[in-house]
Amino acid sequence: MVFHSSAVADQWDTWAFVENGTFYAFYLVLREGTWFADSFGVASSADGTHFKDHGVVFTGRCMVPPCGTRPWTGGFWMGSGSVWRAADGRYVVNWSQERGGTENISFAVSSDLIRWQGVDEIYSPDPRYYETHAPNGIRWDGIYTIPATPSPSLRDGYPRLGYWTATPLGCGPTGLCNHTMGFGVTHDGLSWNAWPSPAMQPPVVHWSEVGAVEYVPIINDSSGGRYFALLGGNPSNQVAEMIVYVAERPQGPFIAARKNRVLLPAARSCYFTRFFRGPGMALLVTHQSFSHVGRTYIAPYKAAHVDAEGTMRLAWWEGSQNLKAVPELPATITPAGWFMPPVDVDVGAIFEASFALPPYGAPLLLWPGFLLEQEGGAATLVALDSSARCVVANVSSAGAPARPAIEHTWDRELSGLGAAVAVRLLFRREMLELYVDDFLLPVFLMPPSTGRVRLANHAAMAESGRSLIVDVHRWAMSLSS
Repeated sequence: MVFHSSAVADQWDTWAFVENGTFYAFYLVLREGTWFADSFGVASSADGTHFKDHGVVFTGRCMVPPCGTRPWTGGFWMGSGSVWRAADGRYVVNWSQERGGTENISFAVSSDLIRWQGVDEIYSPDPRYYETHAPNGIRWDGIYTIPATPSPSLRDGYPRLGYWTATPLGCGPTGLCNHTMGFGVTHDGLSWNAWPSPAMQPPVVHWSEVGAVEYVPIINDSSGGRYFALLGGNPSNQVAEMIVYVAERPQGPFIAARKNRVLLPAARSCYFTRFFRGPGMALLVTHQSFSHVGRTYIAPYKAAHVDAEGTMRLAWWEGSQNLKAVPELPATITPAGWFMPPVDVDVGAIFEASFALPPYGAPLLLWPGFLLEQEGGAATLVALDSSARCVVANVSSAGAPARPAIEHTWDRELSGLGAAVAVRLLFRREMLELYVDDFLLPVFLMPPSTGRVRLANHAAMAESGRSLIVDVHRWAMSLSS
């Protein structure tokens, strides 16, 4: 929604790093018309919302023979990584290459986070704990690192622990496995020693991808904090959505979160959450969202919020206020509830309002929400029920909604909500994000849109003299088309 590079054919995974107040957003570059990648790019930003693209800044080189000549064949895949500081002060990025049924992790270094140079270091699977080869491939990619001494105010420092996507012994090629993460330690940032894979309770899908692991303090927890793992792959439905496992010790066992376990449902709209430390060591999250105009965008950054029960949720990051263009637009609403003028979908818009939650048992078409018109006259309904669960439904007509067909439901298991909640809708190029009391509910890609938006049930509520939606505000996004 926020950034898509025009310098490359397409992009995929994203990861981020903040240094001296500047945000660096990295993105894996896909070769045109394929899912194969052999490079990554970077964009920089002073505020985390408006980016200057530097294009491709590193192209992987073949580290494991036979190499042949460019372009690499389908046997070469450059996986995504993350960035940390080496013990000598340089920045390190890890990347991986898959060739001939095995995968190895390689590294590049930089002094400015933009110009990168490969090194000869190769980190291969340790046969004591991990599979090293399989006809259909193994996983050994995407290291995420944290200091071995846990502290919410410490990003750099040594020794460092690492977690990555791996194939532990006895796992794969199909089904569930009670181990999924690679785990190890480094004393310089480039040389790694593998340790046994942490246990996962219950088992996860064999191909679960490790987004990141971070230590987070817990309010009212005498132990001080826990380790939160973001994993791509849900064993309940075998889809690539981001789930949360939690451990009291860095070596595990990691146990599925009791509440809000599915941190980022896929809904064919988004994927792959990664932690990073923002200004003031704030724990932030990045992920990609999908669009009909350019396959993949970097989504607005989110705050990682952990409550007193130890439940993690994604939340509105205050830096995203910079997405609002100034001045605020008048929230001009017709008697039927339409916002005027329509949204320029290439620029995007932000809507804020107060929603009174409907009575328990009220039918879907009487829930407060937004209707976004699709090309062809149908509409996407985004609405809240009495418990602030969010439903996205397809309705036959934006002008006279009827016969809602529910597509997805999001339940963040929120508690302590009042009778009214603060709602924020982000809408750009058919990508939607909805926040309730600053907590993220859906990330969703609706069908191609006309840009016309209306309040759901506005006319009926106005006629009855009771409005469930008040204090409405609207801004254009401060992004160029």
